[in-house]
Amino acid sequence: MPISSGFSQNKSRVVSLNECLTIAIQNNQSIMVSDEDRKRALAEYRAANAQRNIIINAEIKSHQYPKVPRTWKYAVLDPYIPYLTGSDQQKAFYTYASKKRQSQQSDNVIDKLSEYYTLGISFGITAGVSLYNEKKNRLVKHAKTGVKLADIQTKKAMGDVIFSVKKAYYGYMMSQETVVLQKKLLKYSEDRLKLTEVFYKNAQKQLFDLSKARYDYSDAQLQLQKSINAERAAKIELLRAMGVPDDGTEFVLEENNEVPELQYTLDELIKLGELNYPDMQIVKIQKEMTKIKVGVEKAGHYPEVDLQLLGGYENGQLDRYVFDSANWKPSFAAAFVARIPIYSGGMVSARVDAAETEYNKMVYKEKDALVNLRLMLQNHYATLQELTKQLSMSKMMMENAEKHYRLSQKLYESGSTTMLELHDANVSRVNSEMSYMKARYDYLMTLAKISSIVVLGEDSLCKK
Repeated sequence: MPISSGFSQNKSRVVSLNECLTIAIQNNQSIMVSDEDRKRALAEYRAANAQRNIIINAEIKSHQYPKVPRTWKYAVLDPYIPYLTGSDQQKAFYTYASKKRQSQQSDNVIDKLSEYYTLGISFGITAGVSLYNEKKNRLVKHAKTGVKLADIQTKKAMGDVIFSVKKAYYGYMMSQETVVLQKKLLKYSEDRLKLTEVFYKNAQKQLFDLSKARYDYSDAQLQLQKSINAERAAKIELLRAMGVPDDGTEFVLEENNEVPELQYTLDELIKLGELNYPDMQIVKIQKEMTKIKVGVEKAGHYPEVDLQLLGGYENGQLDRYVFDSANWKPSFAAAFVARIPIYSGGMVSARVDAAETEYNKMVYKEKDALVNLRLMLQNHYATLQELTKQLSMSKMMMENAEKHYRLSQKLYESGSTTMLELHDANVSRVNSEMSYMKARYDYLMTLAKISSIVVLGEDSLCKK
């Protein structure tokens, strides 16, 4: 894989979301499988369409012909041979010729098969074309709709890959930021523990305060280890989503602190979802295919008209002279064949009923898919609005925590507060950053879900 190998050449390189998506689209196996399904649908369409074209075959066939007795130019004299007056040589000639003719007829095995018919053979080229066949026409339409379904399924597979990469990318990005913040918390907890131990030795803090500081330090160590494990798992998940093996290469994600703002209303998102949501489109096309299938089965009541043409050579008597070119004559024929179904024992009606049942099921599924689409968009839209408020509040908390830290720092420098209180302000600042980071991750994931439903990228979905 040239892309994946290029991905792992440089140490600690910066990787963007678009680069991850490009790698995933080219390496993902599910997209390749969907491409093969599309090729199969195209082949089935060509096969269905070929049934309406001219079909040419080379054929060798046997035929039965009414038997025509062989005549001998002297056969009329047979009854009179015993009474012929002439030389003995003339009588002997007539007798010999008559017996020779009879022996030739008795040696023909083919003639002995039937008293009234003889067996012949023909070979040549036959061509047939369907002049009217409604069932074949509707099968072509069904296969053509199958190609459309394969196209939508390919788009759905690609959309699923894009969403999984976004989810893994944002998850890895949050895990990396979490590790950085947990390291800060561990450093602050360690400094706080050292100060508490000094104050405890100087009898300025109680044993409870020392125990609490030790607990906070141990908890910070545990949380850091958990965040490191989560970062490793998130990295593996991102590589898996891209289809790239883990060769131990370190890389960092591109920093992007923007929070894009949605530019569409809920009603507009629902309209876009009804037009573009792959699951919705798949259900609609499947409903269309089942409707065509009903027509295919109903076409079993319709007549069929074919034109057949034949050109070749035939031998009217398959005997020992079959290899004699003089016995083969040119043969040409044309025929119309019309078939009209009269009675099928209820088979066609039963197939129509079964196809109508499948169509009704797809109608119900389409309604259910539409309801689910609207509910999902309503939920994601409301969640996005709520997360927008949370981001605003978290940002305000970060600003307040920063102000509190600066104020505590000035008070500490003036001797009006202690180092412990300054460390508490530092911890509050880190906790506010983690709260904002978590809200931002939830916001980006919700936006990615909306993007996957309406099949629009965040660049088109959000304000510039």
